[in-house]
Amino acid sequence: MVKDLGDGKGEENLSAAEIILIDRLITKLGVVRCMEEYIRENSVMEGNELAPCLKDCYLAYNNSVRLDLQALGLKKKTSEGILSPPKLAEEVDKENERKKR
Repeated sequence: MVKDLGDGKGEENLSAAEIILIDRLITKLGVVRCMEEYIRENSVMEGNELAPCLKDCYLAYNNSVRLDLQALGLKKKTSEGILSPPKLAEEVDKENERKKR
């Protein structure tokens, strides 16, 4: 995301607002992921009701993620520019190694 918004040059080409939005977006995605893991391990239903996290805030978090992405103005990429999950993990590992040096 930083590469997309920073024209491939990193955070130095981002505004403070964009950096804050990305930071909050990461947090929201983490919360959504935790909810999904809870549902996977337990159930969508608790008795005759939806699990509390689904009923109370799952859609709100997902909608907030969508709005953040809209605010950031991310453009669709062609399939050539999209990394597979293993390739993305490899790129993240390389970036983390560069930061350690």
